[in-house]
Amino acid sequence: QPGDPIEQPGGPNEQPGDPIENLGDPNEQPGDPKVNSDEDSSEDTRAYRALEASATKSGFLLPLSAAMLEKYPWLSRAPGAPDLFLRNVLRNAADCLPDVAPGVPFAADDPEYDAAGWAYAPLQTRVSLDRNNQLGALKPIIGDNDGLSLASEIQLSSSQPISGGGGRNKFKLCIDHADQWDLAFPEGWFQAKVDSAEGRLPPGFCVSEVVEDIGGSGCGDADVVLFSESASLWHGTYMSGGKVVLPPRHHPGVVYIYFAHEAPTGFGSDLLDRRMMDQFDYLASSNGEGSALWWNFMPSARHLVQDYLAFARPFADRQPVLGWLAIDCGSTARVGILATISRQFPVWSVGPCLNNRPADEDLPGRNMEDDDSRRRMQMVLSRYLFYFSGENSDSPGYTTEKLWMALSRGSIPVYFGDDDVHRHLPCRECVLDVKNFASVEALVARMHEIASSATEYSRITAWRLADPNTWPMAFRRGIAIASADINRLTCSVLKHGTLRYKKAAVQVSTVGEYTAVHGSDGDDGSGEGGDGATLGLGGSKGKGEAEGEGEGGLVDVDRAPPHSQSTHSRDGTRILGKLPHEYLDLGPDLGALTPPEEHFDTTCDNEQKMACYRLKQQP
Repeated sequence: QPGDPIEQPGGPNEQPGDPIENLGDPNEQPGDPKVNSDEDSSEDTRAYRALEASATKSGFLLPLSAAMLEKYPWLSRAPGAPDLFLRNVLRNAADCLPDVAPGVPFAADDPEYDAAGWAYAPLQTRVSLDRNNQLGALKPIIGDNDGLSLASEIQLSSSQPISGGGGRNKFKLCIDHADQWDLAFPEGWFQAKVDSAEGRLPPGFCVSEVVEDIGGSGCGDADVVLFSESASLWHGTYMSGGKVVLPPRHHPGVVYIYFAHEAPTGFGSDLLDRRMMDQFDYLASSNGEGSALWWNFMPSARHLVQDYLAFARPFADRQPVLGWLAIDCGSTARVGILATISRQFPVWSVGPCLNNRPADEDLPGRNMEDDDSRRRMQMVLSRYLFYFSGENSDSPGYTTEKLWMALSRGSIPVYFGDDDVHRHLPCRECVLDVKNFASVEALVARMHEIASSATEYSRITAWRLADPNTWPMAFRRGIAIASADINRLTCSVLKHGTLRYKKAAVQVSTVGEYTAVHGSDGDDGSGEGGDGATLGLGGSKGKGEAEGEGEGGLVDVDRAPPHSQSTHSRDGTRILGKLPHEYLDLGPDLGALTPPEEHFDTTCDNEQKMACYRLKQQP
């Protein structure tokens, strides 16, 4: 398992570099991603093989089955470029990744655990303190009133240490309604729970006990409670009178953290409701700028390594088509964008939405909690040279597995979504963002260029073959965050409180012509928009920006920070030369894909071979 990464993350404005220099022959095709024994002494190779065997036994690596070798013959070819990221993980304890939870050591005996100054204390300590009438109801240690995140009226100064506060194996954690969490794409945060034979999250770091609330059994006297958006949105948990009302805290010092994976401009409208967000202390969401914890969709180190087999699929064994897999079409612009592309380039839809090709029998369903199912999906979808990574909402921070899984398996993402993703990419040209092309003709011309040149494909995917220490720090930090253990991240919150982590706040986001901010109960719409964490401008305040109109008021979009405006707003963003709303009004053929056969001729019967396709030139 990866150890303690030692590098520190770069600045928030750091731009990704071009990690493709000095990679050898650009025409070299990746083959079976195994250690190249020519580069190592026999003793070193044996030691590395032992590390691989240990990683396979632990589940970090997956064995290659006979069935896979039969289904994908190219896996048996001569070894090619080794996975340098895997080497770094096994040999150097993943020291290419920054530490994203400082103050929470990996080593159980690290004296830092016993250091004073934890922002929160466990129940046993709180009870002892209350009995002695020392502190009353405990709050985070902070430096100013605006940093407070709990409901208690007792305030501590930043100079007051918590005697006998947090530390190793001190806190009791509860997962609220654990049976209603969607863990299809949590990456590393809940990997320990997924791996557990009992299917339960084990304790660790500062957590001494984990309680899982099943069917409303409750969290008892837990010190920190994790709530899921999927429970409230899709199961109606705690719904009362048309709003979510959480159970009362058994003690004012209990910490409530909300985990949300939907976009506020899409299904996640709960993040726009102040009545909802005021009930939590911290938020974990895909918008890292507006949340305490950045719950991103990037691959964990474990999955990036496991995806290397799919990435290693040779160019010659990929189809020059645009693949797509979606269950629900929805009513968003992405369907119109895809249909527009299909007029000039072959699109293969293997999901229920706009289906025009049967799905591979080896393709798993929606449940992707286990590594084997994920790898089967990656291997199947790696056959497509391009993959349509269209989000159902263009919302800051909301870039899902659609892009990241395509990128890590070697498919070139054709992307529609948040512009901020470019800050976190490992490369400059490995993603085709539809907003960056003046017309569909320009996009298709670029796709033809890549599909006709193995050298060009190798050039833009070379980032994965590079030394991971040369990857942009923003990308490495995203991988490190996706790989983190949920106990360790929670302990970091309990350690630092609001000195390091933003308190939960309504996620102000432009929708139509206004930014909706629903007020708290009793809000008279006096014109105070609340402490809104404007999307894309984490930590910025909404005070003074709201117009008092009814319950909670509405924020005039013209007065909202420009960066918060998504393509749902009137910011003039064009996609392939059209405004977003134009893709919602394409007439009766909106959902019709042009038959892909109109765009190519076949020269042989193997549809998974690049050589069997001859793409037709654009008219």
